[in-house]
Amino acid sequence: MISFAQFSCNDDIPAASQDRFVDNLYGNTTGLELIIAYEQGADPYTSFGGFDNWRITDYNLNQLLGTQKIPVKVPHVLDSMKNLGVLSQNNYTRQNIIDIAADVQRYSNKDSVKSIVLLFLNGYLIKDGVIETRVLGLNIDGSAVVAIFKPVISASSSKEAEKNMVEQSTVTHEIG
Repeated sequence: MISFAQFSCNDDIPAASQDRFVDNLYGNTTGLELIIAYEQGADPYTSFGGFDNWRITDYNLNQLLGTQKIPVKVPHVLDSMKNLGVLSQNNYTRQNIIDIAADVQRYSNKDSVKSIVLLFLNGYLIKDGVIETRVLGLNIDGSAVVAIFKPVISASSSKEAEKNMVEQSTVTHEIG
């Protein structure tokens, strides 16, 4: 059995700006793309036991946005995701995450096609100067930026199936 209570998300960080992504999502959106980028060594799990893990995120986003008739594009294989290589820092502040996401983002999110940037990082969140070794993921509140901290996912279980489940559960939770 996995205990999610011991691993907290960290969604109490203030919004990057007053122009909140989520408030504008339903207005004039004609498409939503999930842009996934990963640091070398923090590759997202893509499948386990023949099951395509990203079907979970794809399904959940389509269920969430289906009533609005907003098509969703979710990459399912590493070749469709951006490899960031080895990044210079080992742990990440909120600003580090925003800066990395800005380099990956392809849309302004002010037009009709929008995106969420999902970063898989090979390190931990730094909050108030403290390295948070139990935070699985982070949604920069009000923005289209999500970070997953792969070392925490990897340490969540000794069983590969459970690690895959924890990762997809965290992605779903942080996207919202």
